[in-house]
Amino acid sequence: MSGGGGSGAPGPRRLVTRTVAWALSFGCIIGCGSFVIPGSSFLPYAGPLGTAIAIAIGMVAVGLLAVGYRYLMGKFPVAGGAFAYTCETFGRNHAFVCGWFLSLGYLAIVPLNATALAIVSRSLLGNSLARGFSYSVFGYDIYAAEILAIVALLCVVVAIGVRSTRVFDALQSVFAVLLAASSVFVIVGVLASPVSSASNLEPVFSPAMSPALGVLAVVAMAPWAFVGFDVVSQVTDELAFPVRQAGAIMVSAIVLGGAVYIGLAFAAASVVPSGFEDWPSYVLAAGGLSGIEGFPLFNAVNVALGPVGVGALVVATVSGILTGMIGFLRATSRLLVAMADADVLPSWFGVRHRKHGTPANALMFVFSVSLVASLIGRTALGWIANTSSAGAAIAFCYTAAATWKCARDEGNRAMCVVGALGFVLSALFLALLLVPVPALAHAFDAESYVFLIAWIVIGCNFFEPRIASDESFVEGSFGIGEIDDGEGGEGGADGEGGGDESSRRLPNRRAY
Repeated sequence: MSGGGGSGAPGPRRLVTRTVAWALSFGCIIGCGSFVIPGSSFLPYAGPLGTAIAIAIGMVAVGLLAVGYRYLMGKFPVAGGAFAYTCETFGRNHAFVCGWFLSLGYLAIVPLNATALAIVSRSLLGNSLARGFSYSVFGYDIYAAEILAIVALLCVVVAIGVRSTRVFDALQSVFAVLLAASSVFVIVGVLASPVSSASNLEPVFSPAMSPALGVLAVVAMAPWAFVGFDVVSQVTDELAFPVRQAGAIMVSAIVLGGAVYIGLAFAAASVVPSGFEDWPSYVLAAGGLSGIEGFPLFNAVNVALGPVGVGALVVATVSGILTGMIGFLRATSRLLVAMADADVLPSWFGVRHRKHGTPANALMFVFSVSLVASLIGRTALGWIANTSSAGAAIAFCYTAAATWKCARDEGNRAMCVVGALGFVLSALFLALLLVPVPALAHAFDAESYVFLIAWIVIGCNFFEPRIASDESFVEGSFGIGEIDDGEGGEGGADGEGGGDESSRRLPNRRAY
């Protein structure tokens, strides 16, 4: 492998506290889309009870994966997450496949959250950004003022990330707490309101499809719903607490995230506007309605709680936008750096800022892709988001397989079972997404397949020249012993200061 970082490069300072770790996981699970999808997909497919069952299944499955992640984080305490585990367990070729698809799973969510500003404006702020010249992409109208707001948001967030990881993490923590508090307030407020009624939750399953198929359709969305719980694994080398505690942090984020999804679905169904007999007739017609009534949850909050509730919902959605952007920018940049350090991506991705020590090139790459993606509208971004779910499911498959193999090699039967079950469930997620089953009626349509194929073709341009180098990479690739229960220390440079040419690459290379 080529040089760059060198063994003398300083290690990252361990600044990721328990609060930051939880904020990264929970803040990435609940994004702005979490406040739209219950009314647009969960309820139409599965109904209130079906949604609760499906999300509970997803929580158990993803919680099982989190146990596997925790096990591998203890064995390989380096940045890179699923990519790093696959690299050590199955070699560079498989690692590239895993990392390439995982980068899609992370990267697509940044512009999806950034463009959610338009959703907030159109539904909650009186369409205040629908100004200036406009154009339409796949039937979605885009306005100049919306583009300017999105570009400004991307510029500010990325600039902060380039200047200071410490500030990045502090903002993630603040907005994750606001997100959790405002979400709970909205859910409890709507369900306790006199205008909501338990009778409005009937029928408990969607009449549009059978209960079993409806539940399966929502279960298929679990990779999208819970992707992000694993971003802690991208910063394992920065944890300021024992690695063994990371599992509980991820599981707690998954449980709270699942509870929020279920609560939001129940809240959206519990208030039915006049002119509609029940929630099915309303949610199926909502797509053709304008303003706040076009979003069942937003309408329920407005009717049940008035301006105070709408204000809380604005806080929740904006916080979800920011935690999604910050968390996935953080995770994607670290993943790209890890891939560059392992020589499966060009070394350019691993170059860090001379003064601040942050992964500047990787952040600028994510910024550039997000900027272009923001110009194509929410319709096309929805197709890309579907492919990101498949990317996450593929990474989950690899991580579960790595869990099984590592546990088998050391004779750990319990973790063998965890790995095997995690692989089966992840493969089921992937099959539900990719196999066209009309009866399931999920949204992985033709355009999503086109985007997925395009991502594979782009990846082949990086992957093909490295096929022959796989065997020499496997043995001793990490050169690092298992670190499981030790307390995090300062670990050298804090990643914020400058350095000479030898330290321009992030220090993870010595672990690969």
